[in-house]
Amino acid sequence: MMQAFRQRTGGASALAADLRGIAGLEVREDVPLAPFTTFRIGGPARLFLRPADRGALERAVAFLGRRGIGFRVLGRGSNLLVDDRGVDLVLAPSGLQGLEGAGAAGRLRAEAGVPLARLIARSLAAGLVGLEALAGIPGSVGGAFAGNAGAGGTAFLDRVRRVFLVSGEGGGWMERRDLATGYRRVDLPPGTVAAVVEVELGAGDPDEARRRIRGLMARRARTQPLGRPSAGCVFRNPPGDSAGRLIEALGFKGYTLGGARVSERHANFIVNLGGARAADVRAIMKRIQERALRAAGVFLQPEIRVWSEEGE
Repeated sequence: MMQAFRQRTGGASALAADLRGIAGLEVREDVPLAPFTTFRIGGPARLFLRPADRGALERAVAFLGRRGIGFRVLGRGSNLLVDDRGVDLVLAPSGLQGLEGAGAAGRLRAEAGVPLARLIARSLAAGLVGLEALAGIPGSVGGAFAGNAGAGGTAFLDRVRRVFLVSGEGGGWMERRDLATGYRRVDLPPGTVAAVVEVELGAGDPDEARRRIRGLMARRARTQPLGRPSAGCVFRNPPGDSAGRLIEALGFKGYTLGGARVSERHANFIVNLGGARAADVRAIMKRIQERALRAAGVFLQPEIRVWSEEGE
């Protein structure tokens, strides 16, 4: 991957020099990605791009599209494991922070970098409900869209009306019904970024919604290892079962390798004890998958995303 990246771009430094000519685009080289993930794990991005606004995002994506250069989009890194060797080019739209009403009752528009918690708070302030089950998910609106974040029977896409997508050909709105989606994912063409998401919510009692959020947060504090860095649930639940229950039954609670450990509180969480490597986490995941397949005939499919030089 890295050799192909050099061949396409002439190397990170040469590409960085060209990208610095784009107005509103922050360009940095060899940026450690661990601080940008909730796992606090991962090697560097050879190039790290941060557009200040939607215009800069559109200019950067158009530039990369013309040259046929691929990139990865980084939200708040809450469902992500980055390889220890790092990756080539990362685009982080965290500077896109616009949040406003969409000119119609029950609708809000949020740019990709807006924290999901901020969108939920704004919706309650407007007397709108429907997202409170997602409270506590430490992601951005763009990440919640791309990963179709869900909890408590609510999926983010259930509330999405349309999305403004940016690609090398330009930008435009796409209706929710026209999106190709799956479990915890939206299938966008390569080189496409969700810049703005419009949600449609219902009127409700914000005080009751806040009480529900407090109850959900208290339950998560009791059942999830919130005190240590993690990426949330590691595996999807297999049909008719719980991944956490199965992993616990296989005896993996507390299993430790290097700086990573299967949580004693919730077996479908792997936590960073301090200094964990991506290799530690991936080795634990592989051992759990092998044991589950051998002992229970169940293939546990990862829910977290893994970035490596080989792809995602």
